[in-house]
Amino acid sequence: MRLWTYYRKELLKNIWIKTDISDIVLDVGCFDWYWLSTQIAKEKHAIDIDIEPLYKNINYRKWDAIKLPYKDNFFDKVFAFDVIEHITLGKEQSFINELLRVTKKWWKIILTTPSKQIKLFPVFLTDYVSKKRWHYKCNGYTSNEILIYFNPKKNIKITHLESKWYLSLYFVLRMLWIFCKPLTRYFLEQIAKMDAKKIWKHGYLLIVVTI
Repeated sequence: MRLWTYYRKELLKNIWIKTDISDIVLDVGCFDWYWLSTQIAKEKHAIDIDIEPLYKNINYRKWDAIKLPYKDNFFDKVFAFDVIEHITLGKEQSFINELLRVTKKWWKIILTTPSKQIKLFPVFLTDYVSKKRWHYKCNGYTSNEILIYFNPKKNIKITHLESKWYLSLYFVLRMLWIFCKPLTRYFLEQIAKMDAKKIWKHGYLLIVVTI
């Protein structure tokens, strides 16, 4: 498990992003599927170009997100955490269209992506770390850049997530994660609680779309 994976799970918990017991859900491109393994749902589906089937009760499929192997209006909730910034340039609209296609009417798509203004501490290392996380196309997006992929009639809410403490302490946490994961998890849990309380433009975008 990666540092960011555990932090994101805690951050999502603190902003009440979750599945429900009656949901049929899809998690697109979430690497090791740790977050999905912590959720309760009627059916849990996971798709990525690289699959690590580590957890029980998840239906894994190795597939490209540009053409999802599911019928129309199949899922109650579709999640795509930090995926769109990895989608090939020019294919973003196809990716979003597929998420819209497989989601049931009146239900939700939930995405996250780094803000275009994301900043680590020290700031000059932001681009370096972004490239290490395979953000070759871009570091992130603005709200307006995300909105162009959606019909203006859709019910869309974009929130700037507060990740100031995580981003400010990133390199300290990385070192601590190497030597003592249990202690780092404790710190990440506390940091996620603080980060969830405020809006800060240099963190991440949370996009919630009601179909």
